[in-house]
Amino acid sequence: AEAWSGFVLATLNYGRFAISPGARVESIRYERTNRLTGQTGESDLTEVIPGLGLTYDISDTLVAYAGVHRGFSPPRIEDVVTNAGGTVDLAAEESTNWELGLRGEVSPGLHIDVSLFRMDFDNQIVPASVAGGVGATLTSAGETRHAGAEAAARFSLRDAGLMQTDDVYFRTAITWVEEAEFAGARFSGISGFGAVSVSGNRLPYAPEWIASAAVGYRRGEWLNLQAEVQ
Repeated sequence: AEAWSGFVLATLNYGRFAISPGARVESIRYERTNRLTGQTGESDLTEVIPGLGLTYDISDTLVAYAGVHRGFSPPRIEDVVTNAGGTVDLAAEESTNWELGLRGEVSPGLHIDVSLFRMDFDNQIVPASVAGGVGATLTSAGETRHAGAEAAARFSLRDAGLMQTDDVYFRTAITWVEEAEFAGARFSGISGFGAVSVSGNRLPYAPEWIASAAVGYRRGEWLNLQAEVQ
């Protein structure tokens, strides 16, 4: 795989308010050769990915933010070029992502980040599998929609002034994916199930709740111990 990328970003400040428009370009060429059979296949793609971010400084330690960005994720070479040298009609993932949130230090040592999000995919790559292993491969699922909220918090005893050199910290995060479903009139891409409508079905590997918590101990610049549960 040969990939080239570049980006440009500008930040325009108006007092407490800032606007950050930007764009990224990705160009990727795939080539795969089976050394046992001599079969060779190749594919390529180029994408321009714009974005816009907004921030407002509520105080010196608290910031409100919003943004809309174009999402892009290319398929892996082994998924788009088969072992037999053929190419799979597997388009890149593309989406429009919206977010609105608040982050910063709300009290000494306590940092938070809370946000609402929505992701509208023009095309999302998902596992195309059913019971029995039929069609156990990746497929372009077309339009999908994700929406929900997430929150994270971190508390540091040192930042709170309760410890001088060493630090004991706690962090937790939770994500609620209220909506993660196929959108529009979509049908199964699995062989033998092409007439099965999946519109409105929940996407695979999209749990409604994701949560984690951790406690850690830091000493100087060389020691950081952490225990985490998810």
